[in-house]
Amino acid sequence: MIIPNVDLVPEHNSYKIDGSGRIIIPAHMRNKFNVDNGDFMEYFTAYVDGTWFLCCRKDEERSRIEKEKRDAAKKKAGKA
Repeated sequence: MIIPNVDLVPEHNSYKIDGSGRIIIPAHMRNKFNVDNGDFMEYFTAYVDGTWFLCCRKDEERSRIEKEKRDAAKKKAGKA
């Protein structure tokens, strides 16, 4: 996927990657992008003026499908 004329907006924070390679997404950014626990993220890389960037976005379709599966399992367990 190529997206021309992308504006990068710095968030002015940096976070340490843990031993398992996980990246913290602060609460204010999760709220801004409507990301909840259990959501799936798509990752992309961008090479701009000699610098690599890691970009991500919420995978809306997969997140919706998995949420429906979780909700159905909870409903089924409640009826048992």
